[in-house]
Amino acid sequence: MPARPLECLIEHLEGRRPLSGLHRTWVYENGQVRYRVQDDLEDIPQALTGTLSYGDLPLDLYFSTMRFPNAITRLWLNMRWNKLTLAHGCYWRKCAFCDTRLDYVCCYDPVPVERTLERRRQIAAETGCTGFHLID
Repeated sequence: MPARPLECLIEHLEGRRPLSGLHRTWVYENGQVRYRVQDDLEDIPQALTGTLSYGDLPLDLYFSTMRFPNAITRLWLNMRWNKLTLAHGCYWRKCAFCDTRLDYVCCYDPVPVERTLERRRQIAAETGCTGFHLID
C-alpha cells in the first residue's frame, strides 16, 4: 500500500486532517459510504518509503500450518520468506482484467536498485533469513 493514504489517515486520527482530507480511503459520512481522493496529493516515492522491520516479531514462534504434496508449494509454505517491494503500480498497464485508470495502477514507481539492495541487506540482517518474495 502506498504510504500517502496511511499518512493522511494517521493525521486524521491525530486531529490534524479533516475527514474530507483523506486520500484513497473509504469513509462513512452522513449515512453514506464515500471514497475520498485528494487529486492534489502525490504518493510518496517508493525510494523514500521506509524499509519493513521485523525486529519486534518473535519469528522463531511462527510455523507453517499447511502441508501440501506438491514440492513447489511446500517450498513456498514451509520456508520463511521476507517481503521486498520492487515497485508500486504497473509498468505495462495493458491487462484486460485490470482497471488501468486507477491512479495506484497507472503510476509506475520502481524502487532504485541500490535502495532495493540496501533494504534486502537490512531485512536479512534483522531476520537472519535470506529468502525473499519480491512484490509490487
